[in-house]
Amino acid sequence: MGAARRIVAVRKKLPAVYKVHRPWGRLVRLELKPHPVLARLWAGAARPSLAMRAALLPSVAPAAPWAQHNKGAYLVTHTPLIR
Repeated sequence: MGAARRIVAVRKKLPAVYKVHRPWGRLVRLELKPHPVLARLWAGAARPSLAMRAALLPSVAPAAPWAQHNKGAYLVTHTPLIR
């Protein structure tokens, strides 16, 4: 009758990131595009981001004294001098 044939499945490796050349005006721009499965994995593993204004967050350092009209009080945010 003949020897039994053995079928072997070949696993094909896919790249995680693809190079895509896209037109950009008169130039061609190279973009890196993640594989859709990898993008879904990243989206599922991502933590929700929190957005807060810096002025509402507690300060690590106390407010500095007013040294000049444009220096003092807060280091991160601009605060106008009001008399």
